[in-house]
Amino acid sequence: MSHQSSSQQAASDRIDHALRTRIADGTWPPGHLFTWPQLIAEFQLSPRNVPVILSPVLRRMRRERLIEARPQIGSRVAIEGETWSPPPGYEDLPHDQYIEITLRKRLRDALTGQGTYRPGQQFTPLKELAEEFGVSTTTVRKATAVMIEQGLLVTTRGNRTFVAQDLAKFTLAEVLRPPVRRRPGTSKLDAFGESHSLAEWARHPRCAVAYTTLYSRYENGWSLEEALTKPLSPAPSHQRKPSKANVQPPPSEYETAATPDAYTIARETILARISDGTYTPGVVIPAEDIAERRAIPEAKVLEALDDLHDIRMVNHHPGIGYIAAASYVPEAGDA
Repeated sequence: MSHQSSSQQAASDRIDHALRTRIADGTWPPGHLFTWPQLIAEFQLSPRNVPVILSPVLRRMRRERLIEARPQIGSRVAIEGETWSPPPGYEDLPHDQYIEITLRKRLRDALTGQGTYRPGQQFTPLKELAEEFGVSTTTVRKATAVMIEQGLLVTTRGNRTFVAQDLAKFTLAEVLRPPVRRRPGTSKLDAFGESHSLAEWARHPRCAVAYTTLYSRYENGWSLEEALTKPLSPAPSHQRKPSKANVQPPPSEYETAATPDAYTIARETILARISDGTYTPGVVIPAEDIAERRAIPEAKVLEALDDLHDIRMVNHHPGIGYIAAASYVPEAGDA
């Protein structure tokens, strides 16, 4: 724990008073969003002083339920009767699953002519849902993807989403179908007459994709055999980097010809370093360093970290960043 000098304590007290005054006098009304970078710039804090001056202020305000915070969204002034935190019974669900369950209940109400939605009506935009639930648009997109595939929601070329015009054809059970995402853990999974853990299947000759892709597919309800054998779509030719030599060696029997995108590279890198012990529980995961070393945009690393936070593989602290979770247990032999 960092100790404050008298000058740091004074600066912390000034910020605390300023933020509480804004909330009390309505300058910051309920629901007002603000971010760490905004406060750091406004109060002219150096990176070294943030943990000892700003962090304690926001930590106290969160404990007192004056504000709420979520990764990649920021903080907001608390709204009476509303919260970003899931209700009792849903705390352990990944954010996208909780959001999917909530949205399905709203579509159920539309079936009976209640609630705010009606068949054929435009669905709430991703950005608004992200603000409501305190998550990234990526998480909301993951929550709605299954409902779009199921036909409950329909998307247009303009990236707008609508409640299905023929919503009435779905039964109540179909509308309320629980999320099918699964967590494989270390349990043995059967396929092709064999039984292995998911990490072991990822190293099996039949596996045509990286472990993170396999995990994501299985989590989202794919049959294990299809998740193992269906290759990734190769990148369009105009997106491929030119080769440095006219002749490239053929891929080995364990390699796939598909070129992983930046998001996949980021996710694979993070999971590999958690598995091999590079990122032990409690270690801060350096997004900027990963981006630089793997030559990918830092935004993609943060997107991968946000998704891993949703499935509890990493934790997040507003004043520190993303941290390897103590609950993630690597498979023996992962590298």
